Amino acid sequence: MHEISAAHGVLQAILGEASSRGLLKVTRAEVSVNTSDGLSPDNLAHWFQSMSEGTLAEGAAVVVHALCEADADCPRPGDIRLDMLEGIIEEP
Repeated sequence: MHEISAAHGVLQAILGEASSRGLLKVTRAEVSVNTSDGLSPDNLAHWFQSMSEGTLAEGAAVVVHALCEADADCPRPGDIRLDMLEGIIEEP
């Protein structure tokens, strides 16, 4: 069930970055996670969708890239890397 904790971390990373960019709505995000400890990208995406309800990330398409420690650019276990974020920006 560590996907729940990881999904919370993904949501917080996305919301924090969206806020700093002035986004009103997140439409798509890509994240990379370390799967060497058994983290399931599909379960992570499922829990993200559930946890994002009522936030500006609700309904966003989230792509989870599963990396293992053998990959040169793999995040450390438990770390989440936000690779891409798209959304609707506030009109001036």
